[in-house]
Amino acid sequence: MYFLKIEGKFINNPSSLKSMATISLEEIHDDLKSLQKDIAFIKHALAEDFKLSKSAERELALARKTPRSKYISQEEMEKEFSG
Repeated sequence: MYFLKIEGKFINNPSSLKSMATISLEEIHDDLKSLQKDIAFIKHALAEDFKLSKSAERELALARKTPRSKYISQEEMEKEFSG
């Protein structure tokens, strides 16, 4: 005799396994539909032609000119905010 353990319960009755599988498949189907909608939204958002504001362009240009040696490490940043 074989048993299947699902969510901490051992199942040996095929009819109860079928009903659990049906519910699980329905939930999976709903989740997949939701993911499809989310992906469609993300694809639409990524297709937009975004432009930086003038102030963001200035800050980006300044950051690119700043040598890496002027920046501090993640550890130094954490110490500064934790202490």
